[in-house]
Amino acid sequence: MHVESVAWISERKDVLYAFFYFSSLISYILYCSGEKLRKRYFVISFLLFLLAVFSKVMAVTLPVILLYIDFCLKRKFCSRIIFEKIPFFVISLSFGFFQLAQGLAGKWQMNMVDFFLEKILLSAYAFNTYIYKLFFPFNLSCFYPYPQKINNSFSLEIYIAPLISFFVIYLIVKLGKTSKEILFGFLFYISTIFIVLIVPSIKFVVADRFTYVPFLGLFIIIGQGYNVLINKKPQLKYAAIVFLICVVSFFSFLTFQRCGVWKNSLTLWNDVLAKYPNLSIAYNNRGNYFVKEKQYNLAIDDFTASLRIDPTRARIYANRGGVYANLKKYDLALKDYNSGLALEENYFILNNRGNLYKAAGKYSLAIKDYTQALKMNPMLAKTYVNRGIVFYILKQYDLALKDFTSALRINSRFAKVYSYRSVVYKSSGAYQKALEDALHAKSLGYSIDQNYIRNLEARFK
Repeated sequence: MHVESVAWISERKDVLYAFFYFSSLISYILYCSGEKLRKRYFVISFLLFLLAVFSKVMAVTLPVILLYIDFCLKRKFCSRIIFEKIPFFVISLSFGFFQLAQGLAGKWQMNMVDFFLEKILLSAYAFNTYIYKLFFPFNLSCFYPYPQKINNSFSLEIYIAPLISFFVIYLIVKLGKTSKEILFGFLFYISTIFIVLIVPSIKFVVADRFTYVPFLGLFIIIGQGYNVLINKKPQLKYAAIVFLICVVSFFSFLTFQRCGVWKNSLTLWNDVLAKYPNLSIAYNNRGNYFVKEKQYNLAIDDFTASLRIDPTRARIYANRGGVYANLKKYDLALKDYNSGLALEENYFILNNRGNLYKAAGKYSLAIKDYTQALKMNPMLAKTYVNRGIVFYILKQYDLALKDFTSALRINSRFAKVYSYRSVVYKSSGAYQKALEDALHAKSLGYSIDQNYIRNLEARFK
């Protein structure tokens, strides 16, 4: 389940936040234990909590776990215990509400009753799935598609999920009455997984990486269950040890096998498609891999398959259009860009269509697309460069200089643009500035023809 958190570089934040999260809990326990320098441990715990939250927002659950620790350590409930948690809760609520607001953005167009009923069903489904995957980690995937409705209804397993969840909760709570360790483990799991259960997503409901810290709670329950079994039936001790060794060995083998899936994007999305052959995003992502490898025909096949499953995604039309452009099939590229823009006015597609118009000599249309893209996102340095090139071709040097300068304001180390601006300065007779830009481009590692520099220097002799 946790190969993703280690093998995928973007999810190394799971490992980082877990380190700070558990270190904060350990520091808090030392603070509660009455050790020397206990106040220092409290400060360290808070600082580690801050680092955990900045690593990943899932760490906002830590203040609640501190209350569970107080319960397990039998600390007397008083105003001091509440006040010492205030700094933790202030940070937690601030980050938590921000994350929740982001998750809810764009979801309010759905009827609120339907939205919350659906959220309850899917949260229960995810809650159950994570527990099931802990014991039966088969058919794992880096992407689990959002449950689809047929005739406006989910499958039966979604509707019975809350009943299963309530049964599991009832069972654990009943066991927890006999062992505070079991109760702590369950509360730890449900509290740390809660934030990803309530934050809405239209892309997925379940993700393996979300269990990196929460599973510790379930492991506490398993460990305590092992202790209870050995204490009640000591004759089973060696059999239980052999069983655990077999389980750990088997799961270690599965982990090793799973690492191979994360070798590269091709093996990863091949694995997803083997399990979900009608997943549009998987074909799109594998197509992107083929583009990087310059296997353009395979990329076109995947983008086409993706659009066959879901023809409403503008970005996939843009991706396929980009491949057609690389293959110099400009008519097909333009058709895809137009199809994408018909679905969504997207600055990425506008820039690419502008490039097509520029290559075809349709400069007024190119300028129109570039300008519209920049209205949508004024931080597109490459779009300024593209429009600047068109202005230079049209000998509108002032406008070209303005665009190249805007691009350099966004990225001051865009060496190629200094060389472009140098050419414009030279064309407009500003030889000193042309020389300065040429030399600056060269200092940034861009290859400048030495004869060009000599020509500019000769203007001053």
